[in-house]
Amino acid sequence: MTADAPQRSNVVQDPAASAIPKVKTSNGALSSHEGALAQAKSGKLNELSTEEIIPAKILSQSLPSIPPWAKGLDVDGIVQLDALIDENGNVAEVKPMSGPRLLQRAAERAVALWIFQPALSDGKPTATHIVLTVQFQR
Repeated sequence: MTADAPQRSNVVQDPAASAIPKVKTSNGALSSHEGALAQAKSGKLNELSTEEIIPAKILSQSLPSIPPWAKGLDVDGIVQLDALIDENGNVAEVKPMSGPRLLQRAAERAVALWIFQPALSDGKPTATHIVLTVQFQR
C-alpha cells in the first residue's frame, strides 16, 4: 500500500455492552453486572434495579487514524475501549481494554472528543460505561 492511500477506521458501539445488567447500589448509583456480583458477595447489594435503562448513543464522532509515526510499522487492528459517559453526554473517562498498544492512545484521544446522547434511567440522564470498538485499517 502506498503512503498516499487513505487510512480507514471503523467504530462500533458494542450493543452487548450496552445491555450489561445494571443494579442500584445503596447510594443510588448504577453499576455493572461485575460490580453487582462483588456487592452481592460482600453483602452490600440492596436491591436489583427494575429501572428501564436506555443506553448512551453516539451523536458526534471523529474517526481516529493510524498515527503518522506508526504508518511505516505495519500496524493495524481493533482497539476496544471502556468509556464512561457522563449525564451530559461527555466522555468523562476512557480506558483501553484490548488491542495493539501502538494504536490505543490514538483511539483514546479520538473517543475523548466524542459527544453522546446520555443513557437514560427511568427517563433521567445518567452516567454509564459503554464498550467501544475502533478498527484501524491500513
